[in-house]
Amino acid sequence: MTSVARERPRARMEVACAASAVLAVGVALVPVRLSATIGAPDWLPVGATVRVRIERQNLLGLAIVHALGAPPVRLSVPSGLRALGRPRWRGGVWVQDLRAETPGRGPIEVDAGGRELASRTVAVRDADGDGDGVPDRLELAGEAERARFIETFIDVAVAQARGLDDHWDAAQRDCAGLVRFAFRQALRGVGRLPAGGAVFPTGAGTLAATATAQGLRDHATARISRSLSDARPGDLLFFRQPEARSMPDHVMVVLGDAVVYHTGPMARPDGSAGPGEVRHVRLADLLRHPDDRWHPRSDNPSFLGVYRWRALF
Repeated sequence: MTSVARERPRARMEVACAASAVLAVGVALVPVRLSATIGAPDWLPVGATVRVRIERQNLLGLAIVHALGAPPVRLSVPSGLRALGRPRWRGGVWVQDLRAETPGRGPIEVDAGGRELASRTVAVRDADGDGDGVPDRLELAGEAERARFIETFIDVAVAQARGLDDHWDAAQRDCAGLVRFAFRQALRGVGRLPAGGAVFPTGAGTLAATATAQGLRDHATARISRSLSDARPGDLLFFRQPEARSMPDHVMVVLGDAVVYHTGPMARPDGSAGPGEVRHVRLADLLRHPDDRWHPRSDNPSFLGVYRWRALF
């Protein structure tokens, strides 16, 4: 009887120890709290990255080191942000990196297991260090990149005089459309064309996928002078004729001793409006144009001057 009585307290102690061990393991393993962080300031420059992180913690506030029972995660992001890679639970941590690609504003929302964990509204903006309206990401860096851009810009514009590129939307074929198409292709050639194609400053701190001749003149380019002698290949010549109410502004691309331009709509012999055409003309011939409003001379009030892409500065 004595030996049996002595064994019972020992057995009870062993059971208590085992129960404590099981409880300790449970405390260590069972996640009771999800903690989410969104590593983003109130606004981000285009090109910046954001990290969204979820961590599972146990009763002691320690991180869970396994992925058992990890809940499904739903991440909602505003336009302008793009997920980099695929997220998944790695142990007790879930991580997703986001990249800011285009300007925009909206909330980043994190939901796990049907419960909202975190929400943060962020704005994506373009960094513009020199304040010229052209984002830093679109400004060409170094002489080699500028030279490649100008060469491609000219080649694409001149090629349209030989035969229209199928990639040039027929609805965009006018003088400004020629310049926009060549500009985009040149940006693509140097690896700077962003997704969506919004590359033309609007003057309101945003970019658009299209622009009128006036918009190109006012926001995307800077006037060099009203002297043709200051023009370089790749520069633009702008004209304005207020009496032409439907299309008062016109633009041509300087090639050196010649220009290339789209005429805009032209009247057919039957009086109907035709689509116009792209012309490659020597500057000497342009200066002898029968209508002196098209003479690129400083004494011509219709000639606004020589302009250069702000992205080249």
